[in-house]
Amino acid sequence: MNKGIFYKIIPPNLFKSVPWRNGLGTTNELIIKYIQGYGNFIWRISIAGVKTDGPFSEFSGYERYLLMLEGNGLDLVHSDGSRRELRDILDVANFSGELRTNATLINGEIKDFNVMSLREKCRTSVEILSGESEIEKDSDELFVYNHEKDSIILIGNNELTLPKQNLFHLIDSGTEKLILKSTDSILIKITYIGK
Repeated sequence: MNKGIFYKIIPPNLFKSVPWRNGLGTTNELIIKYIQGYGNFIWRISIAGVKTDGPFSEFSGYERYLLMLEGNGLDLVHSDGSRRELRDILDVANFSGELRTNATLINGEIKDFNVMSLREKCRTSVEILSGESEIEKDSDELFVYNHEKDSIILIGNNELTLPKQNLFHLIDSGTEKLILKSTDSILIKITYIGK
């Protein structure tokens, strides 16, 4: 860790395996945030394997992002009648956790990347970046994840390598920008409400 730059790189051996709320599978938690006085988490980043068709767990009050990391496809059908078809790697679905959601696999199991955040406590954005990208540090929490390849992150005059399948967490850069050189990185920004 460099002076004036505070970050963590979280490797896969530190991810925590937890059961789904509905008991139909398990999730690897990359990182999770609790606050005092709240029983539930306010945000979580995780990876899960979906091996069979079936319902998703309910997460009322949460905003959900789901991106396909591996596999041939997944169809999501929600209780409000909306649906999302994921066919390509890093296709993304954004939906409300209170919706009853049913998943149908397309030719075999998949692996997905999940971001969930409690709406009353924070706002979240998720986007895919490729090539060289200049990233504004305009959020309280910033994360970068690459599933298939390493990436390079430049913060001021400092350069670091983010190994594939590790999670980068920028806590304080001492600057307002960083440069990401990568192939298909997932960028997550979380901003707290009423802090």
